[in-house]
Amino acid sequence: MRKINTFLAIAVCLTAFLSTSCEKDETAAPVTAELFKTAKLKVYVYADLDLTNPGFEKAPAGTEIIFTIPNYYFHGDIVTKRAMSPTSGNYSVTKTVDANGVIETEIPAGSLGANITLVPVTFEAQQKQDETTSTLKYYTESEESVSIIPDQTAIVEVTYNSNSFANEPIGK
Repeated sequence: MRKINTFLAIAVCLTAFLSTSCEKDETAAPVTAELFKTAKLKVYVYADLDLTNPGFEKAPAGTEIIFTIPNYYFHGDIVTKRAMSPTSGNYSVTKTVDANGVIETEIPAGSLGANITLVPVTFEAQQKQDETTSTLKYYTESEESVSIIPDQTAIVEVTYNSNSFANEPIGK
């Protein structure tokens, strides 16, 4: 009887040992964003609001610019950034111009830096034509890209163009 109990105990231990896997569980770890490193961005924003003065004026306070960065800049090393499918999409934030025509902000830069796209939002304002006349104008500008590096400051100028669509909706 003692031989059967010993044999049974060995069989149970051997079965338990063989049923457990020695392989490492290689479930993919969740991708974590490297948003902790930042760069400073100083954007000077201009528009021709007064035709009686040469040059451009500071854009009105409240003018918006959208900052977008592809998410792959926040993951992995430079070789694998673009190949990582879980990182599709963009980081996006909207900032407004202050009374001095400037946006100063810190923005995520990943560990190695990033290319950021500035998307100026269309706005409308009165444009001074002469000493007594002003006309409602829409101000637009195309996207602009700039490279940012962690712990450094990038300086960008955005100059809006005026359009004569005063009485038409922006989408036309």
